[in-house]
Amino acid sequence: MYAKLGVTGQVGSPPEFETEDRLRIVAFALAFLLLTLRLDGWKAGNYETLIQLVLVPYSLLFIFCVVVFLWPGWLKRWLENHRPGLLAWIDGWNISRLVVGIGFGFEVITFGLLILQARTFERYDYRLNLWLAGALFLVLAAGFGWFWFSHFKLEHFFFFVLAAYALVYLLSIVSFPLNVGRSDMLPIMTLSNQNILDGHFPYSRQFSTIPETGNYLDYFPANVLFYFPGTFLKTDLRFTNLACVLLIAFILYKTVDVRARGPVLALVSLFLLCPFFQYRHDLYETPEWLLLTCFVVVLSRRKFLWGGFILGIGLTLTPFNFVLVPFYLLYLLKTYNLGKTVLALVAIGVGVLLVVGPFLLWSFSDFTNSLVNGLDRKAVVLSTPSVNLAYLVYQVVPLRFAKIIQTLVLVVVLVMTWRKMKSLADCLAWMTVGLLLFIALNTYVNGYFYFFIAFILISQRFAVNPKEEIKKAGA
Repeated sequence: MYAKLGVTGQVGSPPEFETEDRLRIVAFALAFLLLTLRLDGWKAGNYETLIQLVLVPYSLLFIFCVVVFLWPGWLKRWLENHRPGLLAWIDGWNISRLVVGIGFGFEVITFGLLILQARTFERYDYRLNLWLAGALFLVLAAGFGWFWFSHFKLEHFFFFVLAAYALVYLLSIVSFPLNVGRSDMLPIMTLSNQNILDGHFPYSRQFSTIPETGNYLDYFPANVLFYFPGTFLKTDLRFTNLACVLLIAFILYKTVDVRARGPVLALVSLFLLCPFFQYRHDLYETPEWLLLTCFVVVLSRRKFLWGGFILGIGLTLTPFNFVLVPFYLLYLLKTYNLGKTVLALVAIGVGVLLVVGPFLLWSFSDFTNSLVNGLDRKAVVLSTPSVNLAYLVYQVVPLRFAKIIQTLVLVVVLVMTWRKMKSLADCLAWMTVGLLLFIALNTYVNGYFYFFIAFILISQRFAVNPKEEIKKAGA
């Protein structure tokens, strides 16, 4: 049956795909399909407790997919011992067709979500031209069909996916305006950068508050400055996002080891086609992904000082990067020595001061109050509409102890990292676990937070080097 569907058969399957790679692709696709099913959540009213109980197995399944992605060997051994027939079937998959099939399924869901979004947010002037959307879908469907029935290299499909993603994103730009009623993330960036151009301090609530929502600038400064060119040129900031995503794809394509190119390009393709990712055309996270890509590229080339500097910039982008710092330092301590670890700390400090320094000199009190208050107001409210463990945990543990719980969990993961880490890929694997649990235990969770996890997973496969061994410098 499966052979008739074209799922099995080795013809066209890249030789660099092992059983573990096949399991990773399925786990990755399932994980981000789960995020798509939940989207941004919805108001549950009296059913909130029931929905949160349903989210427990849902969240555990997401975490299970991440674990399978990072360490598929145990699942492969279990299948060898208990389900050898199933394992043989998995090894018989045509991996190229599998990626194309999953990608097409994702694109079908994406266009369904575009229609749903247009109707849901019609009051915010969302207008989707169904003829234009239908024509684009038919063109892309023809492209997927051609790849399904052809012998091709995955890198060719990767370039097709880049074009497909860009076209769908452009469709969103022309159809869905940036309206603060839908999301005020990018409008706040525009307002803040315009304040800089007008000579006003962007973190002053007098100038940074969005009247319609009452929200004010509490994003970290590098995130704001990343969009400064777009504001200066008076362009839609989503063009900046699109350019950034294409730049990330170019960097990964040009720098990934040829032996890992197939699996990495397959994962990037599936992420770009993820329906939830394409649905959220208004996000502000692309600077973080670009920075993370550069961070892993320089570390894979053993440029640890540049890695520290980039991570320092990252600390001025998002608070999630603070979770990454101890993993990075442990990697340096185990790979090099204490002296180079201290130098990396200095490089981190230089990166932070380069971005934060001017804001501190401009108005220390407004800057610190805006960021601290922004973090505090999210810490006292339990908002967990997507993958989370927080709702259940904080029914038992008082909410005021949330940061303590997150810290203790991170300490446990860091201890495991020190004991198990043998390469940069291992470091990134445990970094993924640490950040995943930190987000899942956060009091404030949005589904798109987990896109950080997707990029670390991709980076982890990018950093794989079978010959790399942890050793002391000079040993």
